[in-house]
Formats: sequence, C-alpha cells, structure tokens
Amino acid sequence: MLGEWGLASFPMATGGKGIHVIAPLRPVTEWPLISLFCRTFAQRLERSEPLRYTTNIRKAERKGRVFVDYLRNTRGATAIAPFSTRARQGLSCAVPLAWDEVDALKSASSFDIGAAAARAADADPWSGYFALTQSVTRGMVEAVAGPLKGKD
Repeated sequence: MLGEWGLASFPMATGGKGIHVIAPLRPVTEWPLISLFCRTFAQRLERSEPLRYTTNIRKAERKGRVFVDYLRNTRGATAIAPFSTRARQGLSCAVPLAWDEVDALKSASSFDIGAAAARAADADPWSGYFALTQSVTRGMVEAVAGPLKGKD
C-alpha cells in the first residue's frame, strides 16, 4: 500500500498481537505534514475497506478488523524495537519479516528467544533498510490529504 506512494516498507512481528509496518524516512519534511500523511493514509485505508480495516482505538469496536494504529506515529509514542523481548509468558520477541512471510505467520508472537536468535543468524529480510533515502513529500501529503495551504 505504501509502495503505491513510492515508499518502501518493512513488516515486523511485534511479539505481541500485531504487525508493525515500518517505512524509514529521511527527516526532511516537517512533523505536522508527516502526522497528517499517516492519519489520512490510515483513514483512507479504512474507508476503502471498512470491513477489513479500522482506525478505531476501542477494542470492542474493531472486532475482526485490522487496527491501523497511526497513533504510533505521534510524538512520545513508543514502539518495540526489532529483536526485543516482550515481558510476557514465553518471552516472545519482535522479529523483522519479509512481506512474503506475513500471510503465513500464525501469530505476531510466534517467535520466542530461541527462534528469534536463529532468525537473526539468517539472511536479513530488511536488507537495504539503512540505505533508503526516501521521504514523504508535500505532493504525497496532498495526494492523500488534499490541497494544503501555505508552505511546509
């Protein structure tokens, strides 16, 4: 989906209940525009397939749908780092994935410490991550959110 906007992205099993989608960006666009892009992108996704996606933070309101949590992109928000363990039974770990592995993933908490360590020794599914020089442009924000007033 982000690829349609020219943004490479990388999935990660969180070791909890979800999958984070990470799009590394160069810090060249002002924060309010990035925030607007994230929010409106998530809302457009929700409008395009309301039975599949939701941006509603209330768990009772999102049953059976994928929660698109654009709030992970707000200042002060936290997200787990790759290969970090969760403080829960089984010590599940956050593990980087390749996109072709996502559909077969049984659970976002499928990797324990041993499986994560073995995975870290394998080929890197995020190769190229640090070489990316992509950013969200004003044109991309306007394509998602509509015309903006003033300068960024």
